Amino acid sequence: PTYDYAESFVNGQAIVEKQGLQGVISSKGEEIIPFVFGSVNRFADNYYMVTTGSKFGMFDRTGKMLVPLEYTQITRVDNEILILSFGEEIHYFYIPEERIIKPIEVHE
Repeated sequence: PTYDYAESFVNGQAIVEKQGLQGVISSKGEEIIPFVFGSVNRFADNYYMVTTGSKFGMFDRTGKMLVPLEYTQITRVDNEILILSFGEEIHYFYIPEERIIKPIEVHE
C-alpha cells in the first residue's frame, strides 16, 4: 500500500496516513488501528491516543480500544493516570490496570 505520511517504526509499529486519515500498521503491513482517525499519537510505547473531530479515545498496541471515542479531552497526569473529560464530567484511566475509574457520587 501507498501512504501519504508515515512515522518511523517503533517496536514494530508505525503511525501512517492515507487519504487524510491516520491509523497504525505493523512492520508486516497489517492494520492494527483502522484508518478512520483525524490523528493518532503514540505514548508510553504501548498506547495510542486517537481523535476524530473533537472526540478523543485510546487504543493499546494490539488494537484494543481501551477508552471509547467519547471524551472531549484526555490529559496525562503521570505514567499511571490519565484524566478523561467530557462536559462537566471527569473520569480517570488507570494505566497499569487498563481500566476507567468513574468517581463515586455521594447523595446526602
